[in-house]
Amino acid sequence: MKKPKTVIKGDLKVSGGYRAPVGRKPTPPKVGSGVNKRFDEIKKASHYNQGKFETIEVARDHLTPEEFEGAMKFQVMKYIDRYPHKGTPVKDLLKGDYYMQQLIRTRTERENDKK
Repeated sequence: MKKPKTVIKGDLKVSGGYRAPVGRKPTPPKVGSGVNKRFDEIKKASHYNQGKFETIEVARDHLTPEEFEGAMKFQVMKYIDRYPHKGTPVKDLLKGDYYMQQLIRTRTERENDKK
């Protein structure tokens, strides 16, 4: 898998699907308590890591960039649409955000590949 390219968008740096202010390295939230712990449970949920590879990475490898982008767009829509109805609104918003970061990463890679 290629190393993600870093792109400056206004006052944000985007790399590997993570955002940070310019001058700081984009990194995922640290595992801990509260929102960061929930983020880790979402990103590394055990049911997505049963085999040798994470499901999302298998999808990224097997789908065209356009197909993968569409799949991530659907996931964002799904979680944002239903977050008020399932009883775990913050968790669903974090899931939507995770898939949005994947969508941004994919789109950024596609745009950089055109250059």
